[in-house]
Order: sequence, then structure tokens, then C-alpha cells
Amino acid sequence: MAYVLGANIFCTVFYVAFSLYKVDLVVRGARRGSEMHVSEDELQSLAGKDLPVYTLLIPLYHEARVLPRLKEALDALDYPREKLDIKLLLEEDDARTVEAVHKTAWGPEYEALIVPDSVPRTKPKACNYGLAHAQGEFLVIYDAEDRPEPDQLKKAVTVFRRLRDEKIICLQAKLNYYNQDRNLLTKWFTCEYSTWFDLYLP
Repeated sequence: MAYVLGANIFCTVFYVAFSLYKVDLVVRGARRGSEMHVSEDELQSLAGKDLPVYTLLIPLYHEARVLPRLKEALDALDYPREKLDIKLLLEEDDARTVEAVHKTAWGPEYEALIVPDSVPRTKPKACNYGLAHAQGEFLVIYDAEDRPEPDQLKKAVTVFRRLRDEKIICLQAKLNYYNQDRNLLTKWFTCEYSTWFDLYLP
């Protein structure tokens, strides 16, 4: 009984401390104002010739079904096509996705890279392989199901130039579900994403 009571007290104290820590994170995050906003005027002032080359890493594994939607989202990006370096990272053993990519008409800014077959088959490994072939000054990673805002790359460039701080090497875009009202599950995911990206991360 003494052991059970001690374990119970320890777990309760840990839970309360962890909850208070999360509350503290939310309060400090809300006060710091770490979210950056970019005005329409700032975006309009960007000249295409002054924009840097942007590498997009897209790790794909068993994603043949979503390729048309992915291509539609990437083609909608408001960024000079000649300044885009889009790497489609394909696993060597994923014949179906490789075949679907080869059957799709991609622009010259796209390049399909076959990641050598080895374990573990993880997104970080695929992204490391793509990074070795990246040509851009800036880089972003998108999942196959992502639908980035068309002006997201321009916003990132604007914020990096505004900050001019060599210590800041990464920006985190806010993510959320586009079909949040579809069913109870998507509502739960929306709550989780909103809590994470609107409260804890800031």
C-alpha cells in the first residue's frame, strides 16, 4: 500500500507540474508575439528577379493516389517557376508511386529522385538524400497531402529578410485541417492542431 500510495502521489505531482508548465508555455507564447504577419503590400513589392531559388522537398511513399492533388497544389504556388527546385523523393521499392510520377507531366522545375533502398524507410532519411541535391538558398518540406497557401514561399522570404538575424534559420508555418467540419474525427484533429500551432509552439 505504501508503494502504491507513493507511486500515486508521484504521478499526481508530475501531472500537475506538467500541466502548469503547459499553461506557462501558453501564457509566455501569447505574450511574446512570435507570430509574424506579412502584408499584401510587402508581397506586391517583391520582384521576381530578386527572389532566391527555393528548394521544395516532397517525400513520397505509397502516395500514387494523391499525386494529382499534390501537383495541383504545387502548381498553384505564387513563385517564379524558374526559381523553384522541387524534389520528388521516391523510395526505390515503391514501384507504384515511381510509375505514377513517371506517367505524370511535370514542369522543368520538378525532379524525381530515387532514394536508395535501405532501412529505415523514414521521411528524415529521404529528406537528407534530397538535401544533398538541393540547389536553393531557401528550403521547405511538404507532405504529399499538404495544401500550402499560394503565397507561403514569398511570405517566408519576406519574414527572413525582415528579421535579418543569423541565429534564426527556420520558420514554422501554422498547419490546420482544411475539412475541419467534415466529421467528428476531423474536428478533433483540428482542435489538436490549433492547440499545438496556435498555443504551444509560439
